[in-house]
Amino acid sequence: MNEKILEAAFQLFNFLVLAWLLVRFGKPPIRAMLEAKSLEVAANIRQGEESRKTSEMALAEAKNREEAAMVEVVEIARRAETMGKDLKKEIEASLQQEAERIRQNTREAILLETRLAVAELRQETIAKAFGQAEERLSNLDEETHSRLLLDFARKAGQ
Repeated sequence: MNEKILEAAFQLFNFLVLAWLLVRFGKPPIRAMLEAKSLEVAANIRQGEESRKTSEMALAEAKNREEAAMVEVVEIARRAETMGKDLKKEIEASLQQEAERIRQNTREAILLETRLAVAELRQETIAKAFGQAEERLSNLDEETHSRLLLDFARKAGQ
């Protein structure tokens, strides 16, 4: 049993020496490593927090721009609709003016054609009347012919 106690004492001694060596020589580098890791984690947390804030600000700005764009789209659509209505009114007015001009030109053309047709009918009627008169006058004797000319001259002089 003495051997076991001696062996346990030796193991305990080895453990204490190893622990002392670790504390003496390992503690400063381990502490420095843990402090560096702690600082790195803290920096990463700050950086993550800053990134989150930046992202939230960018998101808010994007939403504001989206809302402004939607307002602009609505305004553009409203202006386009107004312009379309105005253009439609202008086109309708122009078409009405053109239709009235065509109607007026047609009326004038009809009136002119009517006058020309009446003038042609008069010419034809006069030509036929003269033709018939010449035909009848050629069949009259000299005395009747002279009497008709005198009647005509008298009536023309009145």
